[in-house]
Amino acid sequence: MTGATGFVGRALVEKLLAGDWSVTALVRATSVVPSSWGNGVALVYGDVRDRSACEKGAAGASCVFHLAAAVHDVAGGDDPRRQQSTTLEGTRTVLDAVATAGVPSLVFVSSLAVYGESGVVRSELDDCRPSTEYGRAKLAAEQLVLSTSPSHLHWTILRPAMIYGIGAPGNLSFMTRLIRAHMLPALPRHMGRRSLVHVADVARAALLAAGDVRSSRATFIVTDGQPMSLREIQDEIRECLGRRPQRYAVPSLTLSVGARLARGLGRLGSKRWKSISNWIERMLLPAEFDSNRA
Repeated sequence: MTGATGFVGRALVEKLLAGDWSVTALVRATSVVPSSWGNGVALVYGDVRDRSACEKGAAGASCVFHLAAAVHDVAGGDDPRRQQSTTLEGTRTVLDAVATAGVPSLVFVSSLAVYGESGVVRSELDDCRPSTEYGRAKLAAEQLVLSTSPSHLHWTILRPAMIYGIGAPGNLSFMTRLIRAHMLPALPRHMGRRSLVHVADVARAALLAAGDVRSSRATFIVTDGQPMSLREIQDEIRECLGRRPQRYAVPSLTLSVGARLARGLGRLGSKRWKSISNWIERMLLPAEFDSNRA
C-alpha cells in the first residue's frame, strides 16, 4: 500500500488488519507510523517515485492499494511540478511495479477534483474538466491506469467525495479552524451543497473493490448519499465545539465581497487571507455527486 500513513491510508490499514490481511506499507523515513500497527504491518522505506522500493513492496502482493499523492494546498498553492512528479509519475512507478510483480489487483484512490467546478450533480458518465493542478494530475494518473494496465489486472478507480472523520485534513480542518477563531460568519442556508463520505466508508469501499469482480476495470464515485449544505456542515461543527446555533445568515453577496477583499489582502502577502479567499470561493460552489453506481 502507498499512502498508508495518510488520513485514508490509516483507516484502510486498520480495516485490513481487522480482516486478517497481511499488510505491507511503503512509507518514507520521515513518516509517523501509528503505534497501533505494532508488528502487524511490514514496512518498506522509500518514496512512491522509487521504483525499487515500489517493486519490493509489491512483491507477492494479492492487491496493491495506491493512495499516495501530493496533497493539494487549501491556500491554492498547487505546485504543478510536484503534482506531476508525485501524483502522476508516482502512479506510473506503482503501475510498473504492479506489472513487474504480477500483482492481480489494484485499487487506485483518485479524487472528485478530476471533474472541476460545476453547478450540476455529476456521475461517472460526465466529462472531466479539472480546474486545479491536483485535479489535472489525478486525471492523468487515472488515464495511465486505463491505458497501461496489463490485461490480467483487476483494477478499480475510486473517486471519494469530501472526506470527514476525526482528524480530517484539508477543507474541513480549515473550516473548523475558522470557526474556532470566530472568523467564519453564519453562511447562507442553502448554498454550497456538497457530497461527503466518512473516512471509514472510503476504506470499506476500497476493501470491497479489491475483492468484487463487479468492480473490475471500473470507476466509482464514493459518497455517503446524504449531501449537506455548507451551512449544515458549519452547524454540525459548531455543535461539536459546544457553540450556540446561529439564527441569522450572511447574504451570499456579502460573502463574495468578503472573498474579494480577502484576495486583495492575500496579494499583499497575507497567506491566511489568501487561504480564506480561496476557501470561500471554492466551498460556496455546489459539489454534489451521484454514487448510485457504487
